[in-house]
Amino acid sequence: TEGLSTGAGGNIHFFNLSGTLTVNAEVEASGGRIVIATQDIDINAIIRSVRQIGDQNFRGSLILQPLSVTTRIDMATAAPTAANTFHLSAAAITNFMSGFNVSEPSAYLVNGSLVSVESNNGITIGRDDGRHVITLDAFTYNESFTFRSPEPFGNFDVIGQLELLTSPIDGDEPALTFLGWSFAS
Repeated sequence: TEGLSTGAGGNIHFFNLSGTLTVNAEVEASGGRIVIATQDIDINAIIRSVRQIGDQNFRGSLILQPLSVTTRIDMATAAPTAANTFHLSAAAITNFMSGFNVSEPSAYLVNGSLVSVESNNGITIGRDDGRHVITLDAFTYNESFTFRSPEPFGNFDVIGQLELLTSPIDGDEPALTFLGWSFAS
């Protein structure tokens, strides 16, 4: 992409059906949800979803997922661990590390109209019907991540130390959530 943006909390759903999706300019959803599905991705620019209204900040959510339910996913590894791997290097992860929120559903009034807001899962990696092998190498997370591989034979393989650090942007305490079939470390 050469950049995508929305105003007033719009959502971005981007599906790349072949080849590598290369992000070379900022993707901004202004408080909305971003869903990116592709078989291969190269992130060289910021991906975020933040909107400020008065003294309130609204942050959206991000889902990054491969097209196939069985594609391997590598997080912070120096190189892909196998062929046809959805690889997110440490530099790529840093490009989408801030600007997303974990929140419960809420509702509020705007100009006399009730506005409902869905819950946000912060940053989600993997498909909700995935059987991925997700390999996680050493990395320090300062935003909350959910790693999904919930179907039979999905697996998590932690090969480096995972650390959590309070977000320098908003002071949030991050969490790592693993939704899966089995876990190895």
